[in-house]
Amino acid sequence: MGNSMTGLAGQVSGSAQLAPQVPAGPSPDDVDVVGQRVWEIAQEIDELRRELASLHATEWQSAAADAFQDRLAERTTALAAVVQDVQAAAMAVVAYAASLRAEATLRPGPVFVPLPGADFGAGPGSGAQG
Repeated sequence: MGNSMTGLAGQVSGSAQLAPQVPAGPSPDDVDVVGQRVWEIAQEIDELRRELASLHATEWQSAAADAFQDRLAERTTALAAVVQDVQAAAMAVVAYAASLRAEATLRPGPVFVPLPGADFGAGPGSGAQG
């Protein structure tokens, strides 16, 4: 009989097609890379926050120094919140990569959908007695 696909195709009268596939999105590994980079950015922002906080000059005594220190404290607090937000974003991206991996293990292969009127006859695997 030769190639089993050729044999099956020869027994089909009518038409059949594969169900349309959803375009492939990013791979889990690519998403992980983005998540890791976002995490690194959070760490870079945190390092800058620490450097900014180190500008605290105790020997500078004046009203301007007090105002500077107050503003500096506000900015470092705001940057700490940014770090937390960026870290949360990184964790969400990594979780998305994990969900892509899980979906890939559950996703079936191509789905064979016969078109209306397709007749597959009594070929191998049809269940018909020959």
